Amino acid sequence: MSKTTGLIKGLFGVALALVSVWGCKQGTEDPASLTFKQKQADAYLEFLSAHPDSSGLRLVTAQKLDSVGRYKEALLQMDTLLKEDSSKYGLWVVRANILLDSTDTTAAIAAYGRALVQYQGEEALLAQGVIFALKNQDTCLKIADQLSRNPVYSSYIKGLYAARQLQPEAALPMLDKAIQ
Repeated sequence: MSKTTGLIKGLFGVALALVSVWGCKQGTEDPASLTFKQKQADAYLEFLSAHPDSSGLRLVTAQKLDSVGRYKEALLQMDTLLKEDSSKYGLWVVRANILLDSTDTTAAIAAYGRALVQYQGEEALLAQGVIFALKNQDTCLKIADQLSRNPVYSSYIKGLYAARQLQPEAALPMLDKAIQ
């Protein structure tokens, strides 16, 4: 093989690689973009309509809908799951998180409460405690005491409450303790 033939084959290979890379980039979207996430949520809904008995897919769909701000549809998926089995702590926590994302704190507190009836999990307790602290309700202090086995969570809730009470001398040490 002559140098010229090798050079031509090399240039042809580089050109083919460039065309391939350019072609691949044309069809890709930024997975972090809202448009991409909306399309993904729609694809989940379409797939779910073909497989309506898939609880796992329904849960993923609800979380995907929540991530793009389609709370009503996400809650519909969660309500369907809870209708099938209302005794699962995790389902109530996901529903409460969706409600919290939609800024319906009253319904979120109720959903966390339903989760806590099933199991005294730290995630639901922490979320409820934070909501109560931010609402300036001393109920959060009882929850912080329940979380005393986890001093980070307990200190965080107490620090938030003290901050809402406009007591920086009490809030700062608690929040520093939670951070450390």
